[in-house]
Parts: sequence; C-alpha cells; structure tokens
Amino acid sequence: MFFEAHYALYGYYLQLSYVDHPPLMGWLQGLVQVFNSSEFSLRLAPAVLTLATQYTLVTIALKLYPKTANIDVALAWLLQLIPISFIVFMAAPDLPLALFSCLGFLFLLNILERDSWAGWLGLGVGFGAAGLSKYSAITLVLSLPMALWLGRRN
Repeated sequence: MFFEAHYALYGYYLQLSYVDHPPLMGWLQGLVQVFNSSEFSLRLAPAVLTLATQYTLVTIALKLYPKTANIDVALAWLLQLIPISFIVFMAAPDLPLALFSCLGFLFLLNILERDSWAGWLGLGVGFGAAGLSKYSAITLVLSLPMALWLGRRN
C-alpha cells in the first residue's frame, strides 16, 4: 500500500515532525530499519502494536468486569473480528493511536480507583504518545475532564 511506503520513508529519513503526519509511526519504522529493512521486518512493528492493543483491551475488560467468567477468552476472540485486526500487518498511524488510547484509558481507570502520581504519569505518557501517533488524539485530552468528573461521581 502507498501509506506503508510513506511510513517506511519516514523511518528512513527520521525527523522530529512531518508536515502532514505526527512522527511516531515513522520513528517505529526507523527503529526497525536499524536492524533490517526487509518487507517482513517493516511489518513487525504493526503486528506488535496490534497484539499489545489486544492485550491491553483484555486487561481493561478484566479490570471492568472482574467476576465475569472467561471474559478474557471471549474478548480475545471477539477482538479478531474488529476492523483494526485486518490492518495488523500494515503500517498505519491508527495502530499506535489505538494502543496508546487504550493504555491511557487503563491508567484513567487506575486514577479513578486510587489517585496516584504513577497513574497520572502513565495517563500523560499514553495520551502524549497517542498525540504523536495521530492528530485526532486531541479528542482524548478534550474529553478527559468529563471522564474524570463522571468517574468521580459514582
């Protein structure tokens, strides 16, 4: 696909930022290219991002529904059906966005359970990395005050 070559070139010519895209996917591809620049190698980062996202979603489900039997297995199978699973081997900014958004949500749940500096640090890193993935991550930051307010009310 065109955008895969786009991000491979971003990885080859590393910059702090790009005119039309945030840099995280290019940085990840650049990290892979340090070791090998084969087509297979360039597809490793997207596959690892997808697996990490799925693991994070299962962790969130277990945190939200701890007494539900086999929620982890059911969710792991269900995740294979969602559209993001079909781009598992393509470099796209949606993959790190999904991972870091989910990690941010996991840290938000931790903050709502017990307010700690580690939770706030994790939330900031998660949302910051999401912003380095895709500009639409700004909606996460904009919705955070409402999520904190609604979460504290219960």
